[in-house]
Amino acid sequence: MPLLLLFLVNLDIGGYIDNRPFLGFSDSIIFSGFTRGLVDMKTDQEIYGAYAAIDLMIPFDTSIVQARNTIEIPRLAAWVGNYNLRATLGRQLVNWSTSRVFKCLDFFNAVNYLEPGYERSGINAIQASWTFSHRGSIRLLCKPLNTFDESFYAGRLATNLLKNDIGINTFYQNNPVLKAAGLDLGGELIFGYWAEAVSWQNDSAEHFKSTIGIDYTLPLSVYLMAEYFHDASGQSDPLQYDFTLIYDDLRSTLARDYLYINAGITPNVLFRPGISAIINLNDRGTTLIPNIFYALYDNVDLNVGANIAFGDAASEFKNINPYDAVVYLWLKAYF
Repeated sequence: MPLLLLFLVNLDIGGYIDNRPFLGFSDSIIFSGFTRGLVDMKTDQEIYGAYAAIDLMIPFDTSIVQARNTIEIPRLAAWVGNYNLRATLGRQLVNWSTSRVFKCLDFFNAVNYLEPGYERSGINAIQASWTFSHRGSIRLLCKPLNTFDESFYAGRLATNLLKNDIGINTFYQNNPVLKAAGLDLGGELIFGYWAEAVSWQNDSAEHFKSTIGIDYTLPLSVYLMAEYFHDASGQSDPLQYDFTLIYDDLRSTLARDYLYINAGITPNVLFRPGISAIINLNDRGTTLIPNIFYALYDNVDLNVGANIAFGDAASEFKNINPYDAVVYLWLKAYF
């Protein structure tokens, strides 16, 4: 009880309200979207603490497959230890990848390549990290399930060599079988770069994925970024696509090769126009995403943009997107 009271006295509360209406264009025009509220609470002790988040989403149109009208708890965990040596137990966010868009090493979250930087849901896990020198660290994670064999385990050994961050990753689950090993690296020479690759085996087959990306900021704050993604388990022939794998959340992509490119300009911290494109290199389908970000106030952001799918009737983007084009307006207020 004294520990609980200490947590409450030192509680830091924040969050946001996010309003995301959009117009979808296909055979007809559909208005939909959602309003989302998230309250984030954490303590500010130095060597121990706890944090929690409550997430409420209210969709405008509950007929949309992805819509939900529920209260979720994406984070509810406690931690102990300082920055160099820390253990966390409970529902927590897990980020296990260096890539910006196509995250090969992320076995914990569904990849949303249409919205890089999307907020992930938490998972129930036990996680520990140890920074044992200025060049080395180790990270261990267990996602407990019903039995020891069903639980999922992961580890990462990281070092910094000649200003390159390098990580060696392993993943293991006995039932169902999943054995994986991967490598990630990142750094900055003339331009920023990152790459990762993973090979894994499950009950049915062996798989391999890799990602490589670069970014660079030109004069006048012009930002350029590109990322290439290869999935050896995907299909090179669009006629072989199984779209039910996307609808059932068994895969995030169907093809083998993708290219994400982004260009933007930041004349000041309040205004950021940009445009992105995701290209399926196997069927030539493309999703174009123009966007304008504007900070209305210190705690209110406005995002206006569109998501436009191009390609023939057999292309992936034309089949997995419910609309040919979407125009959206996101208004997010922090507190």
